Amino acid sequence: MHGSFFVTGVLFWLQIISSFPFRAKASAAWQMSAIISTNVIMFFLAMSLSILATGSHVPGVSLAPFADQQIGAAILWVCGDFWAVPALIVVIRRAMADEGGLSNVIEQMVHRPPTVLLEELRPPV
Repeated sequence: MHGSFFVTGVLFWLQIISSFPFRAKASAAWQMSAIISTNVIMFFLAMSLSILATGSHVPGVSLAPFADQQIGAAILWVCGDFWAVPALIVVIRRAMADEGGLSNVIEQMVHRPPTVLLEELRPPV
């Protein structure tokens, strides 16, 4: 089980962060949606573990099973933002640098052609 978690995590991050010899080929919009959707899923899992669960049956745990489950949910809930927010900021900044600004990134995401700058419309002096 832990091996599959590790492989899935590596495959996820290879789509976000380029690492030799692999190059991230996903678009910035895909990367942003992957980070946001993964964080939303973690948020709902943490909520369900901490609020909706009534008990746990984990043998050999020194804490009460319910307390152990709530601690795990709190770690999942709080620590999820420690990786998601910085990764989202990096992806947005990378997209802004590649596209020439936030407005061009948004226009690309909604499939509109880039706007013409006012300076480009003025006749040469």
